[in-house]
Amino acid sequence: MPRLRGGLAATLARVARVLSRAERTAALLLLSGVFGLMAAQVFARYALGRPIPWSEELARLALIWLAFVGAAFVMADGRHIAVDVVSRPLGRRGRLALEWVGSVVVLAACAMMAAAGLQFAGAMRGISSPALDVSMTWWYLAAAAGFALIGVHSAINLVLATLRGAPVWDAEAAAGAPGDPGVLT
Repeated sequence: MPRLRGGLAATLARVARVLSRAERTAALLLLSGVFGLMAAQVFARYALGRPIPWSEELARLALIWLAFVGAAFVMADGRHIAVDVVSRPLGRRGRLALEWVGSVVVLAACAMMAAAGLQFAGAMRGISSPALDVSMTWWYLAAAAGFALIGVHSAINLVLATLRGAPVWDAEAAAGAPGDPGVLT
């Protein structure tokens, strides 16, 4: 059984790393796109006197996707803002229980938000954006995708914490030294 647990934990950690890398790459491309679009818009408007009518709308769409994709890889890295006043004095078991409860709550909230996001995105199917004439589904699908990705990372962290018997982002368990940030390995 320990071998199975170790193999599953290694596989899940690898899946989390690959998914996080893909999310980071997507976020980098989206951020570069936003920057490029805004730079082109400023140049076209002030240097050429001819603004690009669709650039602001496309940049806004990219920014919305960036926010949700970015939230997913931040979740994967355990870097969301957290208050550790309660967890810090707890022992390893207490921190594991607290992480387990937190992960279940996050997973449930993400499932509800992803489902609601999909439903809302579907309701926007017949409505198009003014400048791009693209279905507004793409705007609202970002929330559903982002919450689904956050939920996947939360589920992976929940299983990893259970298999390892220690919180995924526990500094003492992962790095071996109090105060060091935990590293998903």
